[in-house]
Amino acid sequence: MNQPIDATHDDETLERGRTYLAMMNEIPPHVVERWAIMKAAGRTATIDAIEDLREVAITGNHLGLKWQQLVQFGQLLVLRAEDPARLHAKAAIHHGATFQDLIGIAETAFITGGVLAYSLGVRIAGDFGGGK
Repeated sequence: MNQPIDATHDDETLERGRTYLAMMNEIPPHVVERWAIMKAAGRTATIDAIEDLREVAITGNHLGLKWQQLVQFGQLLVLRAEDPARLHAKAAIHHGATFQDLIGIAETAFITGGVLAYSLGVRIAGDFGGGK
């Protein structure tokens, strides 16, 4: 389960996680874990460079957060990356996407990812409405 935004994150994590907070209103635990590993390795410059680029590419993109999240949802369906796809579907809903939007992305994912990508997308979309 993802941690809520509260005292569970120190100031450094909250600052580094500003793009995740804007996208998802949370910092996923696997991201915090990745940062902790890289900090232990003495490689925080790598983390900061990646997160700075992420901020430019996502929050500075004219598509806006809803469409950014829908695009990433579709890409992850094609890659059959269920857990990340689910996170981005949730973030898309948070930013105003609808159940029908998720279904449209699943149908589009079929074109490049086949029935497996489509089925994964439908299953995830079902968690946000329709049929359950």
